[in-house]
Amino acid sequence: MKQLLILITLMSSLIMSSVAYADWTKVLTENGNNIYADYDKVRERNGNYLVWMLGNYAGSSSSLHLAEVDCALFRVKVLQLTFYEKHWASGSSKRVQGTADPWNFMEPNSYEERLYKKICKKLD
Repeated sequence: MKQLLILITLMSSLIMSSVAYADWTKVLTENGNNIYADYDKVRERNGNYLVWMLGNYAGSSSSLHLAEVDCALFRVKVLQLTFYEKHWASGSSKRVQGTADPWNFMEPNSYEERLYKKICKKLD
């Protein structure tokens, strides 16, 4: 049991240190929500971009997610999503493994459309 506790503590500190040392760039602020992207860790795959994003939401919760962004067809696929009880991906967490639909297209004039337009403009 003690070894398990040590392992969990070590893994948590590694994850938190990677979030803390990421080079987060604010992409969008809307309704008290701040969304950041780590452009240093962006990778290209089959003409799409893999982008790590962090959301600090109004109140105190946050999320960390990895998205595959197709700027040509303007669609997104969430590959990994974790919600946290506190800002900057801290506190207790609940991991969700992505969306049920493989690709999601952005609704015109939506929050998501504004977010991904800014990200695609920076990456293209």
